[in-house]
Amino acid sequence: MKKILIIGMNPHTIDFTNPELPQGLSIEKVEQGTNATLEKLISMGYNAELFLFETGATDLSNLAKQLNEKDYDGIVIGKKNKFLHKYCIVLKFENDNSLLFLE
Repeated sequence: MKKILIIGMNPHTIDFTNPELPQGLSIEKVEQGTNATLEKLISMGYNAELFLFETGATDLSNLAKQLNEKDYDGIVIGKKNKFLHKYCIVLKFENDNSLLFLE
């Protein structure tokens, strides 16, 4: 079974009054979307895991540890995070020198 990691912001740490966010977005809507993605991947036969980081986090050592300790066949990065430009994060993977941009 292929293993997939879903990376996204913890909706309980998002400031939904931020004007960069779509009007009407809420914790519940983010959680519904995340759960729907998990359920869809599982129904397609994937072993899907979720990693949520705190909004504005700069220490992503827990994410780096998870990525280094487990082999994933794919990574899904929550697309709704891309409009929070001030929270853009760049990760550099030491094992192959590739870069991953989290928006």
